[in-house]
Amino acid sequence: MPLQVKTSVSGRDSIAESNGRPPLRIALFGFGTVGSSVARILLESKPDGLKITHIYNRNIARKKADWVPADVVWSENWQEVLASDVDVVVELVGGLDPAGTWVRSAIDAGKSVVTANKKLIAYHGVELERLAAQKGGHLKYGAAVAGGIPVIPGLEQGLAGYRKSVEKIRNRAVFEIPDILAEILAKSV
Repeated sequence: MPLQVKTSVSGRDSIAESNGRPPLRIALFGFGTVGSSVARILLESKPDGLKITHIYNRNIARKKADWVPADVVWSENWQEVLASDVDVVVELVGGLDPAGTWVRSAIDAGKSVVTANKKLIAYHGVELERLAAQKGGHLKYGAAVAGGIPVIPGLEQGLAGYRKSVEKIRNRAVFEIPDILAEILAKSV
């Protein structure tokens, strides 16, 4: 069953509030073209149960945007962000390094991770999925698979007996990230 992301409506309790849970705290790693687009989508659509709390990037003085709420913590120290109360890290930088170090460290710290990093998933996806399962977190990489078409859930269900084949399919788009975050939220409720 596909998960719909509800948007906030004045006077209505959010999913998180109605379940007595605080929203999932989201940290964005990277605030370039993709990262700022994801931030804008999340901030404008205001999906219930999700809140951007941290943005990590190099040279934040150059990157800070006035449309980002004042309560969002900007940091140039990724270890500091991972040591915070963040629930989900959204990696939006790409490449194997340093992104791989950040993703591995986030999973080791008990954070769930969402990434659109095709190269990282192609080279280390299986290893990172195993680590996430071992640590009790989630690794969601649907945004790196099939040009943004949400194929992974269907393939996982339809080809459950062919897990190795499903693990080899990689490639998706930035607009799927809010839905992936909502999926994590639904599983945590």
